[in-house]
Amino acid sequence: MSYSPAPPPPLSRATLVIGLYGAMGIAAFLLAAGRGDPDLYRLGGSPALWQLAAAPAWASRSGWRSSG
Repeated sequence: MSYSPAPPPPLSRATLVIGLYGAMGIAAFLLAAGRGDPDLYRLGGSPALWQLAAAPAWASRSGWRSSG
């Protein structure tokens, strides 16, 4: 009597989400390296003062609020 090995259990949702974000991070790094600037957080230049001042208002208006 031979028993075939059971298939491995499916990946959890948390594992899939971590894998997705990891893949997106690698893609972002490759994209930044391809453009010749490995800084992932800047597109070029520096933001104007009004942009820095407007960012918190824009974030709160667009729904970036804590759910506490």
